[in-house]
Amino acid sequence: MILYLSISSIGLSVYETYRAFYPADSFYFKEFEYVTNRKIPDSAEIKFKDSCYPDIHGKYFSKSVIELSENEFNKLLTELRNNKNLVESKTTNYLSVFNNKEKSKSGTLRIIFYKDRRTIEVYVDNF
Repeated sequence: MILYLSISSIGLSVYETYRAFYPADSFYFKEFEYVTNRKIPDSAEIKFKDSCYPDIHGKYFSKSVIELSENEFNKLLTELRNNKNLVESKTTNYLSVFNNKEKSKSGTLRIIFYKDRRTIEVYVDNF
């Protein structure tokens, strides 16, 4: 029994440490919802993800590249253009870039719409 509890504790510890350094897709979906104040579209599929482990002050960054259906991409773009909490910037490299000014007191909350009309990038940097 003691051996079983020891092995279980070690296994849980290893799993939790792994998840802290390599978050699941749900972490990046929550980041999307935090930046946009919207539920993640059903067709969302993460193509790339990266984040750092929070420092002792809780500061971290995360970046995810998410592919959507063209319909949901266009719907999201229209909704965000009508959102007063997001500031849109036009660039030559992307279709559109939105910064969340309401929540970004000490960092950057950004969503980027790629010109392919299917891909978005969610960027959170609270350093």
